[in-house]
Amino acid sequence: MKQIKPEDFDKKNIEMYLHCQLCAEELPAEESPESYARFSIGWTVAGLQVWCVRHDVNVIHIDFEGTQHQACMTREKIYDNEKEKWI
Repeated sequence: MKQIKPEDFDKKNIEMYLHCQLCAEELPAEESPESYARFSIGWTVAGLQVWCVRHDVNVIHIDFEGTQHQACMTREKIYDNEKEKWI
């Protein structure tokens, strides 16, 4: 498994996307799975859950089995040209 350096945690490192199976089956031709997705993502008692808002179904629920993991809750700053400032 490829290691990600801590300073790169707030960059897009996704190598394989998660999709709702129902969304994938009805995906409009002009949409990508990424743009069509409507997920709620959050912490649960067991771990982390991804929920499809469109179909009101579970996509994945990860049970951390009581183990704590490092997490990055920051993001890279981007420049907003309209506001002429970093956000």
